[in-house]
Amino acid sequence: MFTNLLGTIMYWCYQLIEDYGLAIILFTLFSKIILLPISIIVQKNSIKMVRMQPTINKIKINYFGDKDKIADEESKLYKEEKYNAFASLIPLIIQIILLIGLVNVINHPITYLINVDENASNKLIEITLENHIDLDKESSSLELFVVDDIKNNYNIEKYNNVVDENIIKDIKKLNLDFFGFNLSWIANNSGGSYIHNTSNCWF
Repeated sequence: MFTNLLGTIMYWCYQLIEDYGLAIILFTLFSKIILLPISIIVQKNSIKMVRMQPTINKIKINYFGDKDKIADEESKLYKEEKYNAFASLIPLIIQIILLIGLVNVINHPITYLINVDENASNKLIEITLENHIDLDKESSSLELFVVDDIKNNYNIEKYNNVVDENIIKDIKKLNLDFFGFNLSWIANNSGGSYIHNTSNCWF
């Protein structure tokens, strides 16, 4: 559900700009705006710690050697100042969740950028797996290979036979380049060490 929400946001970002790289940047700015109130709260929490530090040092001096007493006194102080020791972790956790969701969205441009339903996208993936028998069926980047095949008209007749021609046209119109770099580029390892570029270049 969370990935679907991120996918919807990415869809509107792409529809607005029609540039994959700029859409990702816009999405990142959007996420920063969402995190801004949380960042402000965390910053205020950090300021409280700076203010409490002299008192904490005094507690450690007064009850030196008594770890339980020091912990109790610090806990009381935190409650009085309404300080949350775990608040600084909240933005980090949210950013990790956003990153995982964004990576999933980036790897599924057919699903999230042009809103192709799961049944149709699965049919396209099946054709791609037939075209490239060395591909890992569990790979999260299969849709990127689909896009590459269709853009390069690789066995395009097979793709035309399983989905509506409008879907093929929309996939061909996908702009996954950013300042000359192909953002659909995939590193792959099969039968040895090499890199596979989705533009059919091998190194």
